[in-house]
Amino acid sequence: MQSSVHRTGLVISRYLSSSKRGETSCPKRLDISRKLKFMILLLALLALTHAQTVVKKWPGGMNGEVTLHSDADVTKWKAHIVFSQPIDALELWTSEEVGVSNGGKDHVVQGRTYNPDMPAGDMKLGFTARFPAGQEVPTFCAYLEGQASCGGGSSSSGSGSSSSGSGSSSSGTGTVAPTGSGGGGTSAPATSAPDSGSGGSGSGGSGSATSAPANSGNQGSSSAGSHYHGGNGYGGQACDGSPSQTRHDYAKALSLSILFYDAQRSGRLPPNNPVPWRGDSAVDDHGDNGVDLSGGWYDAGDLVKFNFPMAWSAHTLLWGLNKFKNGYQAAGQLDQMYDMIKTPLDYFLKCWRPNEQVYYAQVGDGYEDHKIWQRPEDMHMWRPAYKITASKPGTDVCAITAGAMAAGAIAFKDKDAGYSQKLLDSAKSLLKFANDHRGHYSNHIPAKDFYGSSSYCDDLCVGAVQIYLASGDETYLNQAKGFYEAGKAFAFSWDDNTPACQLLMYEATGDKKYLGDVEAMVRDYMDGGSVQHTPCGLAWRDKWGSLRYASNAAYIALAAADDGVGGEEFKKFALSQINYVLGDNRQHMSFEIGYGNNYPKKPHHKASSCNPGCSWNNYNSGADNPHVLNGALVGGPGPDDSYNDDRHDYTKNEVACDYNAGFQSALAALNSMGKCGNLPAAPNPKC
Repeated sequence: MQSSVHRTGLVISRYLSSSKRGETSCPKRLDISRKLKFMILLLALLALTHAQTVVKKWPGGMNGEVTLHSDADVTKWKAHIVFSQPIDALELWTSEEVGVSNGGKDHVVQGRTYNPDMPAGDMKLGFTARFPAGQEVPTFCAYLEGQASCGGGSSSSGSGSSSSGSGSSSSGTGTVAPTGSGGGGTSAPATSAPDSGSGGSGSGGSGSATSAPANSGNQGSSSAGSHYHGGNGYGGQACDGSPSQTRHDYAKALSLSILFYDAQRSGRLPPNNPVPWRGDSAVDDHGDNGVDLSGGWYDAGDLVKFNFPMAWSAHTLLWGLNKFKNGYQAAGQLDQMYDMIKTPLDYFLKCWRPNEQVYYAQVGDGYEDHKIWQRPEDMHMWRPAYKITASKPGTDVCAITAGAMAAGAIAFKDKDAGYSQKLLDSAKSLLKFANDHRGHYSNHIPAKDFYGSSSYCDDLCVGAVQIYLASGDETYLNQAKGFYEAGKAFAFSWDDNTPACQLLMYEATGDKKYLGDVEAMVRDYMDGGSVQHTPCGLAWRDKWGSLRYASNAAYIALAAADDGVGGEEFKKFALSQINYVLGDNRQHMSFEIGYGNNYPKKPHHKASSCNPGCSWNNYNSGADNPHVLNGALVGGPGPDDSYNDDRHDYTKNEVACDYNAGFQSALAALNSMGKCGNLPAAPNPKC
């Protein structure tokens, strides 16, 4: 990173293009007494009914959701899903089938190994039911064993909602989607509850039934259990096992991107370090009184540890892991991903000192760092540590770090329960610290010229909703609703988590009101939208990291498609952008280093450009970097598709942790959808 100004290139334009944001931009705090009374009333009403919804239907099948309720915790729960006519197969996402009776009508299900128990309250179960193509879509109901059966054991005896789409009846019979609302992956759920919980035509005056998005329940996010309402990680459809034909090898590109993050490691490297030209570095990074701050990732081509973009990157990667875990599994990269992502998580645990109420948000001085061109292994410069305190607040950096740790708690819940709980506990206390002491971190530490922050409500929202998804504690969901800000984002980036907040809120609640702004943002990036396209088809938002913005938009499009928004259209847009990165461009080269045979050889990156004894002479040489920085995504071309592989051109040829984050999560999504046969044919390259 040769100049500091490029790190803030988007902040001013984003501020001018957005509604007023800042320290007073979050909605007013809720009137707790009023809201508490409403919540008590709402919970009492919910206890009266089990909601069932047909979310999507097609000849020979349907996606459905049932909501079970218990006033007390249930250990090793079992439930019955009863259909009005026999079905051929029942596919479940967060539960498993353990018995069938009554001629194929009564299906007994129970929790999987990671969620055998049901906490008091509501629990949603999503499924796909398959039946003969000519058979009418059955109605259905569900009940927990030990409770009264629905309709005497068969939903056909219940009144059921008609095709008008009104709320489910108190008998718990199935709600059938209105004619024409089923079919493709972009179809709307049959019913939708208003945010206030009132209105609608639900029976008995209980309010309208809350619908689930397509394919409720997620293989990748199974740790979140019944609190997750998003897609299944396969692209809004069932996984039929027939891979899609793709122009590029997304599994290979995914594996390379993981290696880039391994090359960015600071501190002592593990014995299984897969990057042979990297060694231990900055092992003495420390805070006050010798607090160990070693570890984490170097930010970009430089050797500073900026926690704000590091936390955003970690969160975006973990969100993609939890949502599209099967994409990593299909690539044979799940263990590598777990190993890689622990680096920032372990570092964040060091940075947050709850007993002292101190969070270390940066190690290294950007101005001093830019005076020297050397390997990190040879670095002996002064590396100050900068901290956030109650009197020098940093709501933004603390909140997004809490979000990353909570997402990590979800990711590691089945793999390392103790580590998962440690992350969750730290996330909770750090979010409280962030919310109690409001302010922009870059006003208090020397990061403004590199990663200046323009908002924090988006970060608070992400932190709170991820803690809710990890814990199921409604307190955090209510907090997230208070932090949520409507509005179309200029971009998804380290300084704008609005699209993440909006999609995660939908995934946490199933409320479609959160989707409109996400869809509008993605359409801005598509052909005909407000974001210009290069002649060869790149959605070109900004000159600083042009590929980063296109890749981030591609990930949001794929996440939205998985949640039932945009369907094939959004997938095709994402394919066009990621395929551009991987070679469908004017240069016919991959902008991801190491992919294919033609890729950048001179990235603006100290470690890969240096051997021992490195200096500015190495920087100024025209030679290729002596080490291949596998997986790194360079900044990218100009608005006319022009690109020059030149180490001096840090605008187009620097790399950064945040450049790869959305790109890698998009690759995981494409690999997941592709392996399941749920990708459309890619658009033809324009060049």
